[in-house]
Amino acid sequence: MKCLSFFLTVGVLLSFSSCGKREVQKALDQAECCMSAQPDSALAIIREIDTTLLNTPGLRAHYALLHAMALDKNWIDTTDVGVVMPAVEYYDRHPSGIRRAKAWYYLGRIQENEGDIPSAHISFLKAEKWAKDVTDDYFMSLVWQSLSNTYGKSYLNEEALKYSELSLQASYKICDTAGIIASQYRIAQDLNNLQRYSEADSVCRLLLENEIDLIPSNLYPAIVSDYALLRLQHYDDYESAARLFGEAIKKSGYLRNHNLWGAYAYALLRTNQADKSGSIFRQLDAIDNDHALTYKIWKSRADAYLGNYASAYERLSLTSDIQQGNVNQVLKQSTLRAQMAYQEQENEDARKATLRRIIILISILFMLLALATAIIYYLKRRNTRIIAERESMLESFRTLSDDYARIRKDQDTIRARYITMFQTHFGQTGQIDYLLRHSASERETYLYQELRKAVGSIRTDEESRQLLETILNDSFDGIMLHFRETFPNRKPRFYMFASFLFAGFDATIICNIIHELSKDNVYVEKSRLKKLIRETESPYSEQFLSLLR
Repeated sequence: MKCLSFFLTVGVLLSFSSCGKREVQKALDQAECCMSAQPDSALAIIREIDTTLLNTPGLRAHYALLHAMALDKNWIDTTDVGVVMPAVEYYDRHPSGIRRAKAWYYLGRIQENEGDIPSAHISFLKAEKWAKDVTDDYFMSLVWQSLSNTYGKSYLNEEALKYSELSLQASYKICDTAGIIASQYRIAQDLNNLQRYSEADSVCRLLLENEIDLIPSNLYPAIVSDYALLRLQHYDDYESAARLFGEAIKKSGYLRNHNLWGAYAYALLRTNQADKSGSIFRQLDAIDNDHALTYKIWKSRADAYLGNYASAYERLSLTSDIQQGNVNQVLKQSTLRAQMAYQEQENEDARKATLRRIIILISILFMLLALATAIIYYLKRRNTRIIAERESMLESFRTLSDDYARIRKDQDTIRARYITMFQTHFGQTGQIDYLLRHSASERETYLYQELRKAVGSIRTDEESRQLLETILNDSFDGIMLHFRETFPNRKPRFYMFASFLFAGFDATIICNIIHELSKDNVYVEKSRLKKLIRETESPYSEQFLSLLR
């Protein structure tokens, strides 16, 4: 009883576990389906999943990947790499198409949020590597945008521009409007960093004049504020800069960093809005520190514009020192260095993979050699056995051939005997009938009348026909039974005519038995019968035709 109770308990637990697993998988699939169109719904579904039901590594990996995707698509910039690491580790061990690439991509996004640009860059490179085997232009566009961003943050602007253009091409290929706009925005940033200001200005104008209705709401303030900065820095267009900064604030309620706020305050000062400008600078002074570049260059310019040259020089010197320190820090942790480390790791992995392939190849060769030896030994034994079996079969075939020939000979003898018997019988009957028909002078005699009755009785006697069919059935494996099954419900004359043909009677004999048929009629009827047999699907049609010579 204890054993029975134990097994019942285990069975119930397994049943609940299986049901829970199916429900979780169904929820994950539902979240994945609505991830692109409704990322907020996808995140809500994922947050409602009971994580205690994620009882397999595959489920935990799928959950981790979708969780990271949902956070990123809802603009929730998490810095916890633990969110996606189960997916990275699982899909590295169990490659599942695009999921391996996506796991590395979203790990890179989290590392980028954390400020670890070199690690993020390596993750994006791995995502690019694993995604090349899968046709997904949308995902490749995202990867190339991210690589452009990490190159840009490391002052490798030529590389950044190259990847921005790749992202734009992929977005055009799949007609992804949001991707096209994001890539164009990234290209404008890269051109600006490369000091190609007129080209950057043209791209921004194109976006804000021709595609403004298509720009996503979350991206519009960034594009407008960056374009305002471009107009202010390189064209001294204070009016446009102040207006564009104002639009960005109106749209989102804020500017995304202190540098933009400083630029906005400076633009306000140059457009005769000194009070508003001073208020912004005072707020920035209150929340800023001396170890960040942020808005200080703009405050220095404002001081110089107002004639406070000592303060302007002090801030400018501090700005220069901070900027140099930031550049040195970036160079110490440069993406180029990270890329070199990644390349060394890739080369080491390639060497290990080559060594593994060589070992596997040698093992396969040894296995093939052993297999070939075993096959040769097996084939030799098999050939010996086949030869012996072939000789035995040939001997059996010769015996069967002799038996078959003897049987055929016996059948031909029997058939000839039957044919001779019936030919003789009906031939005599035909002669008697002929004499009676041509002895007009004797037609009124008693003997003539009796002979006519006898001849008619022989010709139409049912017992005689049945006897003939019995003989044919015994001689040819039930030939008339099969014939009647193939052509049921016909007139007796039809079966009698066929039985005469199967018995081997020629046209002369048959027309002597069936007086209403001439020899020509017999040939015509025989031809019709052959055609009728050919049109049937009877399995005995070939046997019927073989007897109609």
